[in-house]
Amino acid sequence: MTDQPVFEDARSQTLLEHITRAAKRDVAVLIRGPTGSGKEIVARLLHQRSTRKDGPFVVMNCGAISPNLIESELFGHVRNAFTGAREHLGYLDKANGGTLFLDEVGDLPVDQQVKLLRVLDGHGYCPVGSAQERTSDIRFIGATHRDVEALCRDGRFREDLYNRINQIPLLVPPLAERPADVKALARRYAAKHRPGDDEFSERVVAAAVRLSRCPDAWPGGIRQLHAFVVRAECFGIVPTEDDMLRTWRQRGKQTVSFAVQAPAGRDDCEHLAGLIQSKLHSNRGKPMRAASRPASLALATRLLDNDGLSYPEVQEILNSCDRRTLLSNLKPLIEGGLLHDDGTQVQLIWPPIVIGFFYQDDNIWLPVPRGSIPLVQSGDHLRIEVTAQLPVEVRVFGTTHRRSGSQPRRPITDKKLVKIGQTLAIEFKLDSQPGFEQIFVHMTWPTTRGLHEVSPGTEALYTPIPHVLQRERMSLLEQAGPGWVEEYLVHHR
Repeated sequence: MTDQPVFEDARSQTLLEHITRAAKRDVAVLIRGPTGSGKEIVARLLHQRSTRKDGPFVVMNCGAISPNLIESELFGHVRNAFTGAREHLGYLDKANGGTLFLDEVGDLPVDQQVKLLRVLDGHGYCPVGSAQERTSDIRFIGATHRDVEALCRDGRFREDLYNRINQIPLLVPPLAERPADVKALARRYAAKHRPGDDEFSERVVAAAVRLSRCPDAWPGGIRQLHAFVVRAECFGIVPTEDDMLRTWRQRGKQTVSFAVQAPAGRDDCEHLAGLIQSKLHSNRGKPMRAASRPASLALATRLLDNDGLSYPEVQEILNSCDRRTLLSNLKPLIEGGLLHDDGTQVQLIWPPIVIGFFYQDDNIWLPVPRGSIPLVQSGDHLRIEVTAQLPVEVRVFGTTHRRSGSQPRRPITDKKLVKIGQTLAIEFKLDSQPGFEQIFVHMTWPTTRGLHEVSPGTEALYTPIPHVLQRERMSLLEQAGPGWVEEYLVHHR
């Protein structure tokens, strides 16, 4: 896609620092990021800056190979392994002495995951049709745009394999969150298609910057930016910009992009149904049928399972109530921050934020994978980044657990407001004594009745696993209004 990688943006430069450090360690790396964000570019840089740079860099797209051929492509096969088969070297053989890049590793069939895990653990493998074991000296780099934690919970990805390939996690931000990269790439592509035309180049860059302000900018990532420049050179900048902006806005109307950080489970449906009931019972008007347990549970299930529900779909769930009654009685859910209403459909907003958790290692901020417990030194610094899709107020609290007992919960930061599209970075220092530090990030967002605050209790909590609609948090949310609590556990020596 590009002759040389582009790391102009501040977030990209931080990623480049992480790449440089990870490249020196001959361990598995998992690259996460949306489609078109440049994950393969990151993988190639890891290889080029590693001690294996003189070895082969082999790419295996796990999502592009038929499940019936995965084993043969990965491990190879011998002559006469099946009818008409000739000797075939697998990707493991081809990458010997170098790097094997498993693109879209989340699409790897479950029955092949256990065989790959054995190879990652240092065991040998046998080509299809052979009983002779082989070994390969390989560094594994995986990449995926999928939620691998969710795949593990659903049984579609082995958790032990995930832990093995995720020794060093790298997160590639979406292109829309890297404005300096957008400008640099647009300028490069413009110069490629119209060499020497500086006026065209600057106009393309200006148009790309304007497009980046759209809430749903660049869903196709770097490839889409390149396509924009190609079309602009062919059909003109203004018509291409207008057409792309119109397409994105239409896409935004169909699917409002709020970040849900964990998939829905049965407990989520139960708790969301209870919250729907409490909001509807608080309505001054006559509560609709959704205030009954079966109907609220049905509505909660459909909201969690779908990107959005049209008015007729909601009416059907709620026993065909008329449109006026529907809108009147959905009002508490919309005002309460549970639903977004665009005039034709409603969508669940839970939660309206994205959180990144980082720890510091040699002055470099390293991301902590969701659900992991980092092992750091006492007195080290931690960092929490909150990116909001709606205005959110954030407070951070902590409590230290030691063998002698747990300390009372203490405030780490005062209340801070995060505006739409902004990222708030909160840095703080760990307790100077060894122990387990439990970090609580309390977030609340506004309704038409003002900004409600979720006030933490005084007791120490002992459930460090983050989960959507946590049972322990529902009483806080029902009392205080829309809110969210995220927890992290850190072991410091």
